[in-house]
Amino acid sequence: MGDMVEIWVRLMKLPWSVFNWGLAGSTRMVERMRLAAGDGVERMLAPLAAAGGKDLTTLGTGDPGAATTLKEEKKMSDDSCGVTDCTIKLVQYTIVSIERGKEEILDQGKKLVTEPMDECDFDNWVIADFLCKNPNECKHNRRYLRVASEVLDTWQKQPLHYHEEQLKYLKRIAEGVNQVPS
Repeated sequence: MGDMVEIWVRLMKLPWSVFNWGLAGSTRMVERMRLAAGDGVERMLAPLAAAGGKDLTTLGTGDPGAATTLKEEKKMSDDSCGVTDCTIKLVQYTIVSIERGKEEILDQGKKLVTEPMDECDFDNWVIADFLCKNPNECKHNRRYLRVASEVLDTWQKQPLHYHEEQLKYLKRIAEGVNQVPS
């Protein structure tokens, strides 16, 4: 009789065990989806929008003019800048106020980025520079300021003291030529 009760108890626990196993799997799946979305929904929708030719960033807004601008495809920096592998970037930007009822373009221009920085650092740098040059523009709430930017071109940074090193090598060559017997 004791074995029968134990079997009965195990059979009663079986649905709860399966339920708990399914719940744990669902929780792991939701966590992975949350981590995948951490890079942003725009990043996930960008390939779909490019493939279909439609702007999918306005889904659910009901307003076709409410498109989110996807940021540049070229990376601002890989943060592994050494002495010889740095790049110089020419970046075009526009500072916009998105405050409700006061939407406007505040500034636009181009900047030459010579230091390693990511997109967020660049946005903060441009906004700080704008506010320092235009102190009366502080009327705009800073939380409504946005920067749209695009990397126009990149170049390899020349090594430090490039011309001095070239002259040194040319002098060595000239000395070597003068020492050759005629």
